[in-house]
Amino acid sequence: MDDTDEESTIWDAVDEVLICGKGEMIKTLANACYHHGIPKKNIHFELFEEFNDDIYPIEKEFPLIENIEVEFTMLGKKYTTQLADNKEKLLQQLLIQKFPVPYSCKSGICGSCECSLEEGEVELLENEYLTEKEEGQGHILACMSIVKSKKIKLNFDLS
Repeated sequence: MDDTDEESTIWDAVDEVLICGKGEMIKTLANACYHHGIPKKNIHFELFEEFNDDIYPIEKEFPLIENIEVEFTMLGKKYTTQLADNKEKLLQQLLIQKFPVPYSCKSGICGSCECSLEEGEVELLENEYLTEKEEGQGHILACMSIVKSKKIKLNFDLS
């Protein structure tokens, strides 16, 4: 940025950011960066606390699916449950039901909730962790997934 250029702003000189802090602050700053032209894939953040809200508003609407059957394997144990609908992300719904599923950031960054989708369909809203190859192999991030089928089968035991 040139000090003599009166029309330049900080946004003209920034193409990638890293934000660290509490959830509400990150949400505010990340959205400001996005609205000033920085692509979401170039906005990185580290949460210093659990944050249950979405960083970015969900920009896509999904058809309502009710009474979703969920089967999953974790630490060698099989679980079965039912989700009322797909209005919330998969991880959040499993946590509400008190399942001890792995997670940390709840923002698609850390990969703690990575699992394999063995049956069914989900929409991965955000992803800063999985490679294209991993996504192609059916890996998803439960924290960023909206269920799009009446039944899904997951495996959290990836190794």
